[in-house]
Amino acid sequence: MSVSRTLVAAALVCAGLALPATASAERSELPASTPAGPFADVIKSVVTIDAPLPEEVGPVPAACQQLRYLRYRRDGGPADPQQADAVLVIMPGTLAGAGSLEMHALQVVQNAADRGRSVEYWALDRRGNCIEDRTGLDAGLAANDPKIALDYYYRGLQVGGRTFGGIQKTGQLGYVADFDLRQVTEDYRAVITEGLPDPEFRRSRTFCGGHSLGGALTGLLMAWDFDNDPATRDDAGYDLCAGSIALDSSVALTPETAAAGAGAQIAKAIVGQTVRSVRNAVAANIIPRTFDFGVIGPETMLLLEGIGLNAQLNPDTDAAPLVAATPPTPAVDGAMRLLQSRTWQDAVARTPRLRRQHLSGEALLGAFMDDNSQPLSFIKTSIGSYTGGALLPKVFPFTDGPLMFYPVEDAKPYGWAGHLEPQSTARRGDGRLYTTAASEVTDPQDLARVLHGAPLDFLEQYYSTMLTVDSVLAGAGSRDGDFARLRYTDAALGKPRLSVIAGDGLGQAKQPAGVPGVPSVVEVLPGYDHVDVITASPRQSSGQPERSAKATTDFVLDHTGRDPGPTPAADEAAASDPEVAAAVAQLDMR
Repeated sequence: MSVSRTLVAAALVCAGLALPATASAERSELPASTPAGPFADVIKSVVTIDAPLPEEVGPVPAACQQLRYLRYRRDGGPADPQQADAVLVIMPGTLAGAGSLEMHALQVVQNAADRGRSVEYWALDRRGNCIEDRTGLDAGLAANDPKIALDYYYRGLQVGGRTFGGIQKTGQLGYVADFDLRQVTEDYRAVITEGLPDPEFRRSRTFCGGHSLGGALTGLLMAWDFDNDPATRDDAGYDLCAGSIALDSSVALTPETAAAGAGAQIAKAIVGQTVRSVRNAVAANIIPRTFDFGVIGPETMLLLEGIGLNAQLNPDTDAAPLVAATPPTPAVDGAMRLLQSRTWQDAVARTPRLRRQHLSGEALLGAFMDDNSQPLSFIKTSIGSYTGGALLPKVFPFTDGPLMFYPVEDAKPYGWAGHLEPQSTARRGDGRLYTTAASEVTDPQDLARVLHGAPLDFLEQYYSTMLTVDSVLAGAGSRDGDFARLRYTDAALGKPRLSVIAGDGLGQAKQPAGVPGVPSVVEVLPGYDHVDVITASPRQSSGQPERSAKATTDFVLDHTGRDPGPTPAADEAAASDPEVAAAVAQLDMR
């Protein structure tokens, strides 16, 4: 069964080789705080594992020689994860870090605890997060003053004797080109094997998964042949997992995998090149080594985290002074133009209109991320609506699609209603009355907190372009170089699968049927946007538990300890080699 070509688009939009980790690897674990709320039975820590990169990568920051993840577990439950009922190891999506998974993790662990079960949830951070400088954000949070963060990142303010060294440009980050698909897959495996050394526990009680691109990376992990020996199955990726979890994504590498259309044209252009030429272009920085395209790049991701910090500390205070104090760099003003212009005329105006407006801290966050304002589906959440002034429909950057709104009275203060109750909201403008139905699923304060969340945040500011390129090429069917290790492309179909699909997400409701007798659960969530699947509030307007976390908890507890089932077949392309086919025929493969 070959890898789906339609994974190409999903890899672009959803959006380190470590030595094999063992139980003896250097490891540290530090406690971290959990938010107030309904999570009394959950404790959180940051786990760090030494995992040096190969010498040929060259000099890298010391932090990039380690792997990190957030460990959530039941308070009073076993300290040894292999004594838990189950462990979930979850990979974030494109441009995302471990902190993006916090709300989902807290609820899954708490849901299990409410049922008397001990489940752990490990939210992974990829190596690219090692480059970020969190000093200003952490200092601003500690002092309850977001301006400290602004001054640290833009005005040379020293914090703890440290001065910000500036946004690192993609040309400075040669080593990031080595944070490719092979490295991420090896790191994924290293976290699992270091923390869960018992192979039987991994096969029966460890669930691998991810949000967005993280789901696709899980499918690639399960398909990977780590010893690169087609005659054996001693080190196959599918043995790391009892089952898989895809959060508005798909782990299945099959022709039925749905595409998310926004990146289709870019994906098609990349796939038209050879593996070597495209990868060489990234390594040489002809294609930027990090995802840095100005309006979406390290600086604007840092800006968004700062907006989250301000929304948490000053939810109802006019954010205009802070916006005015933000330097008009091409990246910052470009993001304001792209994401917060009502018309093309607004987008090309000398001064972005957002700089003339008076939005509260939460309203500014909503302007960038709520589905009534944000045009890019892979960033959208459903967190509320503007209050306090007239609104008009947005016609930039898209003239069709879902109706979105823009505040038009520049001198008037706008607030934000972060409601979680179904309602019909009237919005008057241009002489007409617009009505939108709202059933918000994410609390804006939860989103604000996890955006900048310490110690590991929501965003991966220096996301490796090579990871997306490799995912595209492997998803298009390439088996050149390291991609020859993708021998078990139907592996995910042979084990229990959960697919949680956002009704207003990336359009992946269709999932492959899989193997007869192997459970495949699909949970479609009407009204959820792509990000809501991992950020939704535990208190929903229906009065029922949040459905993404509930479906995940139910699936894991229902399938823990299940017979792992038959071994997946080798990749058809590899098995077409007569020697490989003969070896495969001697194995117990279906």
